[in-house]
Amino acid sequence: MKGDKILMDGDKNEIILHTQDNATFAGESIAPSASFRGIAFKEGEKLQVRMQSYADMAYASGKLYAGWPETFDAVDASVKGSYDMKDKNAVSFPTGQWNLYQAILGTTAGRDRIVSGKNAIRMQQNLSVDGYVQMNFDVPNGASKVTLWYGSYYTDRSCTFKLEYSTDGGTTWKQTGEPISDAHTTTESMNSKQAVFLMNIQGPVRFRVTKLGLGTSNNVINNGRLGLDDIAIYKSY
Repeated sequence: MKGDKILMDGDKNEIILHTQDNATFAGESIAPSASFRGIAFKEGEKLQVRMQSYADMAYASGKLYAGWPETFDAVDASVKGSYDMKDKNAVSFPTGQWNLYQAILGTTAGRDRIVSGKNAIRMQQNLSVDGYVQMNFDVPNGASKVTLWYGSYYTDRSCTFKLEYSTDGGTTWKQTGEPISDAHTTTESMNSKQAVFLMNIQGPVRFRVTKLGLGTSNNVINNGRLGLDDIAIYKSY
């Protein structure tokens, strides 16, 4: 890490990561993708950040797979206009084919959780069966991190969802990370929250977001509609 390293964000903005030769972490390696925290400096026209410890490199992972995040914008929303279209729940996007079970492509600004583009996923409410936004394909080189953006649809209650993965072509699924139950309404904030899941999975793998079928919302159950967008997968490293 020692010396000056150029960091670049998704919009190709650059900042210099400066680490002094005598820093305790100067000999450590830099992850291909991470969030960097530290003290900001400016030298001339160049911006610089100086980490205070190795832990300031947060959410470290491999490189983002080419063509990701999946934004769900490449098809017209009418292709998936009903929550359960029986044998037509599979929709092909640039990353691959996804099974949208109990989910539609939503386009309503101010209600759907559209992070980029024109579409977002909207998952059904008050169901007693689980809903899925599921990859029907593998990424080849493992995974070290998955990120996604989420929030409640409009003023709906929160719900509970989890991230699962399969290394056997979708035959069996395992949970990674903890379930999430803090989706917020658009009244609370129009900005979606980002969920970050860290892992160390080798070899071909696929993922799905599972919205739990908790039943009808009542005074103890929250099971509103869930909005999702911009799912990203990072390679193993």
